[in-house]
Amino acid sequence: MLKEQEIGYIIDTSGICDLTPNVCEVLKNSQSVLLDLKFWDNESYLRYTGGNLKKVLDTLSYLDSICKKTVIRTVIVPGINDREEILDKYLELVSDFSCISKYELLAFHTMGFFKYENLGIENKLKDVLPLSHDTLDRLQSYINTKIDLK
Repeated sequence: MLKEQEIGYIIDTSGICDLTPNVCEVLKNSQSVLLDLKFWDNESYLRYTGGNLKKVLDTLSYLDSICKKTVIRTVIVPGINDREEILDKYLELVSDFSCISKYELLAFHTMGFFKYENLGIENKLKDVLPLSHDTLDRLQSYINTKIDLK
């Protein structure tokens, strides 16, 4: 319907849904995609999100196959992925994808913690403090010098 009305849109996704024909159509018709890459390995994905890295990489492969402009976003969590050697693992995952136009790091924050309580869901990061802006800036600069955007 959006396409018929010539209304543009950007998709913001975790990339863990199945690539059904409907999902592919929505991705294909978007102007661009914001794709969360939460962790660098499947063990961490499963541990912290219950998700699956393979599905995210399948989504990224599909986006690459249709040449869809994609921004990769990773939340930097203190004590988990806030070191350059960990960021290198993320960069290795995405190095062969030409659809990536930007790699953006986001600071971990605690603003949504109340949702876990309200929903009765265990918050595995409840004891983690927000990421400092200085650390975020340093790590984003590191990413910017390492990534080769095509």
